[in-house]
Amino acid sequence: MIKKALYSHWSKPNNNTDLYAGFNTEQDFANSLHLSVLCSKKWFEEVELVTDKEGKEFVDRHKIPFDNIIVCLDDYNHIRSKHWAIGKIVACNMQKAPFMHIDNDVFLFKKPEKNLLESDSSFQNYERVEQYWYKDQLKIAKKECPIKEIDYNVEMSLNCGIMGFNKFDVLPEWMELALQYIDWFDNTESIKKELSSIMFEQYHIFQLLKKYNYNIAVIEDFYISPKIAKEKGYTHLISASKRRPDLEEKVENRLAQELAT
Repeated sequence: MIKKALYSHWSKPNNNTDLYAGFNTEQDFANSLHLSVLCSKKWFEEVELVTDKEGKEFVDRHKIPFDNIIVCLDDYNHIRSKHWAIGKIVACNMQKAPFMHIDNDVFLFKKPEKNLLESDSSFQNYERVEQYWYKDQLKIAKKECPIKEIDYNVEMSLNCGIMGFNKFDVLPEWMELALQYIDWFDNTESIKKELSSIMFEQYHIFQLLKKYNYNIAVIEDFYISPKIAKEKGYTHLISASKRRPDLEEKVENRLAQELAT
């Protein structure tokens, strides 16, 4: 039974972009993470952050109330910043008890349903790899990637907005294959787009869970409609939605409400 919420923040990917963790400004990112943490503290006994020195300074500066902060992701600064999801996998591999990793742009306005907290593993939803952000990379991986443990013909993946684990034996192999994929990605000239994380995070984990016969629970099979999101109390600011002024204002206002209660 999951009683711990886990967050991760590797700062290096922010250093070569005008955006801060995909948000327009540091304050917008801080508002999102702060609101997410306040929501999680309602449903979980412990809320932990795995980060680096810069991330710790950021959290302290904005007074985001984690119960526990582990500073270790500076050890991975030898990895290129385009591989941003590696911090999430490192954080997951450090865990010794059931946990749910929650992205910094996910808000759990209601308690996660029982099946998400008790299943071997739990995720936001499945994704069909016919979606454009998988196509080019999969085509090349089928021909060139030397990783034999992954079948790049498989037509399914998992959205990792949330990732819950009551079993852990899959995690070391997930980390190992992620590092292998990164090494291959960095040494091939065939891939032009910087979308490695969707592969070594979302695509790999689906196949590994199937390999080890994990029970997988999801909020909704493929698409969380606004109706379902409201019903489940689940919001994920995906991609460019993080930079919409109207949503930034909504997050800021909801955060103010939570802090006032």
